[in-house]
Amino acid sequence: MRSRHEHAIESSRRGNGREHFLAGGRKNSDGTPERVILRVPRVAQGVFVAGAVVLLAATMTDGRVLPSAGAMLRTIMVVAAVAAASSLVALKVLSARQLRDLPCAPDPPLATTSAITAVDPVLQMVLRSTDVRAALADLLAHDDGTHAPLPELLRRIGLASWEDTPAASATKLARSGRYWLSLRDDDLTPEKYDRLVTLEAVLNLYADLRPDGASRDGGQALDHRLHDVLASTAELMPLPRVGQDQADASVPVGGGEWEARRRFADFAEGVPTAFRVQFDMQANLAAGTFLVEFDVPRPACFSLVSPDDAGRVRAARAYALRSALLAARGAFEADGGISTVVINCHEHRSKETILSLRLDATSLGQLRTVARTSGLDAGGFPKGDAVRAAFDPRGWLDCVEPFLTGRDEIVSPALRARDAELDDSDCPTALEEATGARHICELGIYEISLRASKWNDILSDRIATTGDAVSKLMSARDATNDVTVMEACNRTAKVLVDGTVDVSDHQRLAEVFVNGDPLSLTVAHIRDVLGNDGQLDAERLNDALGSLVGTLGPVTEMGMYLDDADNVYRYFNSIAERVYYNRNLDDHMRTTRLVPDAYYVGHAEAARILNILGRYDEALAHDDELIRIAPATPDALLTKVRTLEGQSCVFEAADLIQKAVTMSGTTRDLGICFYRLAFIEWKLGHGQLAAACYARATELRSDVADQANVELEELLANDPQLKRVAGEEARKMIEAAGLPYGSTSDMHRTTAACARACTDANLFRPARVFTEMLLELTYDDALVDVYRSLLTPER
Repeated sequence: MRSRHEHAIESSRRGNGREHFLAGGRKNSDGTPERVILRVPRVAQGVFVAGAVVLLAATMTDGRVLPSAGAMLRTIMVVAAVAAASSLVALKVLSARQLRDLPCAPDPPLATTSAITAVDPVLQMVLRSTDVRAALADLLAHDDGTHAPLPELLRRIGLASWEDTPAASATKLARSGRYWLSLRDDDLTPEKYDRLVTLEAVLNLYADLRPDGASRDGGQALDHRLHDVLASTAELMPLPRVGQDQADASVPVGGGEWEARRRFADFAEGVPTAFRVQFDMQANLAAGTFLVEFDVPRPACFSLVSPDDAGRVRAARAYALRSALLAARGAFEADGGISTVVINCHEHRSKETILSLRLDATSLGQLRTVARTSGLDAGGFPKGDAVRAAFDPRGWLDCVEPFLTGRDEIVSPALRARDAELDDSDCPTALEEATGARHICELGIYEISLRASKWNDILSDRIATTGDAVSKLMSARDATNDVTVMEACNRTAKVLVDGTVDVSDHQRLAEVFVNGDPLSLTVAHIRDVLGNDGQLDAERLNDALGSLVGTLGPVTEMGMYLDDADNVYRYFNSIAERVYYNRNLDDHMRTTRLVPDAYYVGHAEAARILNILGRYDEALAHDDELIRIAPATPDALLTKVRTLEGQSCVFEAADLIQKAVTMSGTTRDLGICFYRLAFIEWKLGHGQLAAACYARATELRSDVADQANVELEELLANDPQLKRVAGEEARKMIEAAGLPYGSTSDMHRTTAACARACTDANLFRPARVFTEMLLELTYDDALVDVYRSLLTPER
């Protein structure tokens, strides 16, 4: 048991390569580069500096730097600095479609509707199939007339003749009751994608049509029914839901940017359209503007309506307009202050706009009237100041200039992308109440922010020669009072003058400027050494320790990060920790200064090496320094727990883990704590309590959940007297032992309030991180849509 537990912890330090949707708003969350700038990613345990060269090189374009994870950025190296760290992996920002394909907790059940009544065995078969196309082709081959109108719809789309169509499973969306095929559309040609989307629509239309048995009266009746269903698209209403999910309950109803996004997402996810709903949204309530980028199906998807191309084009055009008007309705209903809604329609995976609408309440009403007429289905299309549409020779929609894009200032103010660390303005009341911060900068966690900003300033004007670059660096040095910026300017100028780095290599220059200090480079080297387990021995460990202490020691001895009468120096591994600190530990009398990641990681790695070497007394000094500078960081406590385990101080270790539980602000931290607590309780001879702690760890969305389950099974197998507990029984057992349980409801309530307050204060970067944390707590399609709306647009 011990060896496996250690293996799990060591694996978590390195990162085990498994991809998870979210990383709990920690410094290891990632995505893909959103802008043509270098993004300095969030790195687990503050290990950005430990892998600065690799990270910056991998995420850089045009040599620009952004310190906090803005829109979408890819963290290449994910490492953990402490023994208690979980398996930390890169965040891949997924589309709403991909996110639906991930395992998640179900939404509350749908209310019964007239359109979906008795359980249909065919639809149940579809949901249980791993290859929906093959299953329906088999049904079509054995059609006995009992499943009308499905066979006729399948014949219309030519299902029997489809070849090389990839297997796809189906999910029934809880909010809308629609059928959603799980596609890996990155690998699909447009033709194959359209086929599967068409098959998806067939299932949805069959669910709508089957109670009427329309096709029993012949194909003409089916045509009328199909027309009626598709023609009603603009007037659809979201399906009612039974109960209220946790996300809804945690966010008070009211106005604001967050609430408008949430209301629109609820609307869009709840309307039972024939074709899948895929969109991005952006809004600026101060300007009364709401923008929706909306995917519409191509004409090929309407073979179920018409056998000829002209008929499919007419049907696709009519559906595009009606679905755009449906989206506009939802946008206007999202907030009473919305006066202008812009809908840009696109084909799947295309950035080109093929239909753009700019609507106010009057023009929306006029176009809804048009959408109800038969002329639209006959080939007519509205014109006017509110519509931009053009047509190719086939009659299908052609590219047009959109009225508005997500990059425009009116809908995406640039101030939303600002770094909290560099903004010392007062917090709005709601933001202060939610986060405990009195000034915006008190939400910051990235020490590199100022250097990153200065580098971007230097690079904002084109640098043609080495002389130009050095001149700009010296000017920046002379204009700043920040010592780290001065040092950055000096070392960057030096590598230019020495010829070590060419002036055209903006990527390498950014690495030197932002994280080229000796401690950062040393920590990066140590991480490389410790990452190679196959070559670790006492000699290599001692060499690494000597290198680390030689660089870290002088910084510690000089007391560079010791508190004084005016300042305290603190490290935060996540914004959740910063909020905990603001609310519980900040005296608001002194200024909180951010400690570099390299300093924290350096002490963490020193403690790790000393623990491996069995030099526990020496490790304690590093543990205590971690706890001093990071009093709100559970990982700092868990680092000391490892040392205490080595000293057989198991009772003290248990006390520290319990303290870590009480300060955990993410499910990741809480899961790690209970995973470690389970092992400690087992060491203390409390086998049944250990089983309850393992059960708690498995219930939380974290990287150790699977390993906790493995160890739980092993524990139960080795001791027949222990019983399996879960849920409420495990909670009662844990609380009866006097252990903290960690309330995810309170965590959700706090996180939701922070997400909303940051969004309403136009602080989209922290808002997005809080939304990540919410999604770890409770997956929800509408919340994914809100999360995506908080991405910083490319400019």
